[in-house]
Amino acid sequence: MAITLSSVLNIVLFSGIAIVLIQVIIRKADILLLYGFRLIQSLMIALLIRFFIPIELPTQNVVSITEIWPDIYIALTKPFTSFAGREWSWLSFFIIVSVAGSLFFAVKLVVTYFAFRYKAKQLETINDSLILGIVDAVNASYGKDVHFEIVRYNETSSPIIFGLRKPYILLPDLDLTKEEWTYVLSHEMSHYYNKDLWIRFLCEMLQALYWWNPFVYIFRKQITKVQELRADAGVMDKLSRLKRLEYTECLIRVAKQHTDCQQKWVASFSSDSETDVVKRISLLLQRDEFKGNRTIKSGLTVLLLVFMIAFLPNVFRFEPFAMAEEHKGQGIYLNRSNAYFVLNADGLYDIYVNDEYFGTVEEIFDESFKVYDENGGKIE
Repeated sequence: MAITLSSVLNIVLFSGIAIVLIQVIIRKADILLLYGFRLIQSLMIALLIRFFIPIELPTQNVVSITEIWPDIYIALTKPFTSFAGREWSWLSFFIIVSVAGSLFFAVKLVVTYFAFRYKAKQLETINDSLILGIVDAVNASYGKDVHFEIVRYNETSSPIIFGLRKPYILLPDLDLTKEEWTYVLSHEMSHYYNKDLWIRFLCEMLQALYWWNPFVYIFRKQITKVQELRADAGVMDKLSRLKRLEYTECLIRVAKQHTDCQQKWVASFSSDSETDVVKRISLLLQRDEFKGNRTIKSGLTVLLLVFMIAFLPNVFRFEPFAMAEEHKGQGIYLNRSNAYFVLNADGLYDIYVNDEYFGTVEEIFDESFKVYDENGGKIE
């Protein structure tokens, strides 16, 4: 297994299509409500993990691209200058820029994370018995006894939760009733217990790694939106119908005072604009009344999303292939789908193409090909 240009572009291609499909699902309320926030979020987490594994897999079959892509590949890999005793191509230049950019953004992310954590430690601790009692009650509902540090933070109007291991709940100076504080704290604590903060941090690391890929920025916003919907739904599921309306009113009330928090790895009770919050509430209320059946359209959309995430990137890999004009019609193109090696008694390797003997070589010229012994056992 190795990281190559084709393997990276393969992930970028299939993941980009998957992100477009997720955007369709988020905009189509019937599909999103039908399959549920948890399922869609699970698919997005699977896509997130796959982004971090841009390697050639043994399960992949090579699909040869003979038009356009070979010319681009040759132009990228052809040396155009020499420096420091080696030749440089556009591909090597792009790799250096990409790696340098990723290191810069990753270091910046880690530094700002710990800087904000240090800032949180300096904030005033809130010892309000009402708020602490609600935190204890929510903890008990999860069967946990996690210590949440409650601090005052007026640089944003919306309560937020921060911290991967030691959580902080940062509260602005809001005048809320006991029920409203229960809604707010239940929402924020659900983010911690559902590992949403870890997922958001991974999204930020993903953005640092693929800073040049616009689809990653879209994906980060998508997963944040679905997490907020899932957290809202988790709180509302425990409420009566009347209390659910009170919860939505609380969302609007906080949104009216909206000032955004610039930290991307925090989870906020109302991080959207007032208009976006109204759309969010509308979707949640539709969920309460939704009685739809799985249509062919909704089923195909989700099935296609699963297909793009779990199947295609792991089975197919596109590779450029071009043959010189003078050799066309005179040779056979070998790839992992039609050829393999057999180690013979002389220590040489017999090549088989379409299960027929083709020739013998002294060494394997491509380690991605399968190798067997004379008894048919696979050699790792």
